[in-house]
Amino acid sequence: VVSTQSTWDYIFYFLSSNYRFQAKGDGHTVHGLDHEELSKRLLSVLRQNDPNKNGRMLLEDYHDCLRKAPLQLTLRDITLLTAEAVVSGDNYVRYEVETGRAFPLLEYAQKFESFHALWEAGIV
Repeated sequence: VVSTQSTWDYIFYFLSSNYRFQAKGDGHTVHGLDHEELSKRLLSVLRQNDPNKNGRMLLEDYHDCLRKAPLQLTLRDITLLTAEAVVSGDNYVRYEVETGRAFPLLEYAQKFESFHALWEAGIV
């Protein structure tokens, strides 16, 4: 169990240090896919599951598509993308917009996870 003070220290250090992460490979991939490939594959899955073919789907359907997508998305990834989705007043997501936002969100989360592992190991 982490104390509240150490949690705040952890978050403050991450946000204020501009810590440079060493990424595996080229550093510009998420689950082995670059920005263009992830966006393309995600858009394809969402389009296939859009019953009205209008570029919009209910947030719940968007979440289900992410869960079923053959993209090796983790539960954390799915939760993040669903929570950060821009949702209209009638609970719809414009998934074509979200596919462009997915890579930066997942890349940042991946960096944070790497930082967390280093923090837990006492390296930073």
